Amino acid sequence: MQGAGPGGCRAGAVVGMGSRADEADRDNDEAQHQVQLTRPYLMAQTEVTQAQYEAVIGENPAQYKGCGPDCPVEQVNWLDAVTYCNRLSEKEGCRRVTRSGARR
Repeated sequence: MQGAGPGGCRAGAVVGMGSRADEADRDNDEAQHQVQLTRPYLMAQTEVTQAQYEAVIGENPAQYKGCGPDCPVEQVNWLDAVTYCNRLSEKEGCRRVTRSGARR
């Protein structure tokens, strides 16, 4: 991946998307292809943990709470994820960049 580095990608980076043709449960619209990013983005090194999600949103929707606060949060849909990202951005003094239509 050109332009990709630890924690994110710069604008103009070329990255691969999609899944292998032999991947289990693959849909027909998941062909591997290259895309060029128009904006930079940052990404955490690990999945969002139950503790991180609860600290930002105020609740823990995980089904597997017994796993512990450092386990990934699950039972989160797309709108929940967008809400989490926007609230985390606000909390860290960053501008909200994702619009979801979600009302939380």
